Amino acid sequence: MLPALAVHRANGRVIEMLLANVSARELEARADARSLARTIQAVIAGTGLAWALDRAGTLPERLRDEIGAVLAPNIRREES
Repeated sequence: MLPALAVHRANGRVIEMLLANVSARELEARADARSLARTIQAVIAGTGLAWALDRAGTLPERLRDEIGAVLAPNIRREES
C-alpha cells in the first residue's frame, strides 16, 4: 500500500473512532459517524489545499472552523 494511502485510511479510521465515541448527548441520534468521518476527511484535505494556496489565517484555525461547520448541524442543542 502506498504511504499516502495508508495515512489517508488511518486518518479516516481515527476520525470515525472519535465520532463513534462522542457521547450520545453531544451528537444528534440521526448522526451517521461513518458518513461524518468521510466528510471530515474530505474537508481536511480540501482545507489543507485551500490554505496552501491562499495562506489566509492559520491552518489549525481554518480546520477548526471548517470541521465545526460540518459538525454544527449534528450537535444536539440543549432544550430549554
